[in-house]
Amino acid sequence: RISESDTQSIRVATIDNYQGEENDIILISVVRSNDKQVTGFIKVANRINVLLSRAKHGMYIVGNSLTLGGREGMWQSVFEILRESGRVKEAVTICCQKHPTTFAECQRPEDFAHYALEGGCRVPCGARLESCGHTCPRMCHPGGHEGFKCMQPCAKTPPKCPFGHACPLLCHQKCTRCCAPVEGVALPGCGHVNTLPCHEAADPQQRFCRHRVLAAMPGCGHEVEIMCGLRDQYQSGDLTCPARCAGELSCGHKCGSKCGPCAKASASAAGVELGGLGGNVTTHAGECSKVCERVLQCGHRCGQRCHEFHATACGEGRCGQPCAFKCDHSSCKGKCGEPCELCTHECTWECPHQGRCSLLCSAPCVRLPCNLRCEKLLPCQHRCPGVCGEDCEKYAHLCVECGSPEVLEAVVDLLEFKKLSEVDLDQDPLVVFPCQHAFTISNADMHMDLGLCYSRDQQTGEFACALPVVVSADTNVHKKCPWSLC
Repeated sequence: RISESDTQSIRVATIDNYQGEENDIILISVVRSNDKQVTGFIKVANRINVLLSRAKHGMYIVGNSLTLGGREGMWQSVFEILRESGRVKEAVTICCQKHPTTFAECQRPEDFAHYALEGGCRVPCGARLESCGHTCPRMCHPGGHEGFKCMQPCAKTPPKCPFGHACPLLCHQKCTRCCAPVEGVALPGCGHVNTLPCHEAADPQQRFCRHRVLAAMPGCGHEVEIMCGLRDQYQSGDLTCPARCAGELSCGHKCGSKCGPCAKASASAAGVELGGLGGNVTTHAGECSKVCERVLQCGHRCGQRCHEFHATACGEGRCGQPCAFKCDHSSCKGKCGEPCELCTHECTWECPHQGRCSLLCSAPCVRLPCNLRCEKLLPCQHRCPGVCGEDCEKYAHLCVECGSPEVLEAVVDLLEFKKLSEVDLDQDPLVVFPCQHAFTISNADMHMDLGLCYSRDQQTGEFACALPVVVSADTNVHKKCPWSLC
């Protein structure tokens, strides 16, 4: 068996490229093999002469003897000579260099892996490894044992192990400090009995104690369960209180950080040692992790981490949620806190009583709202219960003549808590919100503060004209459904 470092000594070449060269041992692979005994270009006598005259000490020909020597010619003469001397065989005989009396016949490629797996034979190596003294577990192999990793359990005792424990590693691995458990080790200082790893049990100290004890933390005074061996580190300040700080931040929320950093920050701010703080933790190291729950003017919640109000997106109302405004033609694709793109289509708001708005869709309508009941019929052939000028499809399920019991029991008047079946729709028709909740037009007008946008006739109570609207924090409010759960 040849290692990768020895492959440079092997030359692979065709017959024509090897003319004029020679070698001690030549392995010839004759690639022709067929039933018609066609030998191709290797039937030329000059090539056969070159092929058979390159070896100085040994030559092996691997091929199909029936194809090569089946017809008259030079190959037939060559095979006659080889057969007379008994050198034509169906297998290659191999011999172990270390055991010269061991032979094997290899007829198939897998026979080499079976009889010469390690490059030798199937006799165990049996040599003693110089590095550890174990017996080599490999089959017979050429060369020595340099770089071989013994996989036997290590027979050594770990360094500085006073108890004589066996090393748990493999033989080729470097021994480390002994970690075998030693029971019943009483530690100085605290007197607790522990089970320690061997390297700690060899020199027992209180800092190795793993018993859980209650200890008062310096600075904050919290009583915390800690490992006994860490007590000195907590007292010196190398380790700090792991309890949660319950102090109040400037925003009013409770501090969610660990107490230790807050106690250190408070001691530094007060100019005292941690032990002299006396539990007066007033400075906090971490920031508030609560979520801001302020409701913006648009109706969305802020949703950012807790922050100051002024000079922030929350304080200025720059909402980052997707804009919810839409019209009959399109919907806004921007963010809620950004100005919407103006719709340039004609306004579609019209009814038989108030006519049609003459402005663009994005402009405030000049036609007045109509409070009369719609005169159209629903698919069920009953009169629409909605207000005039609305899309009747939204009201198809609200028919008072054929609606379901659940629909008829729905409260549509939040002032008197009247159900749909109890209101006079001719006097107070319905309007449907985008959430599909329905209310009487009088309730909806009051909830939407239409009195800020339109004046009413003192005698009839109908809308008289539109009022100039000044956009402010009071007027620029995104109204939602009156039901709090919507």
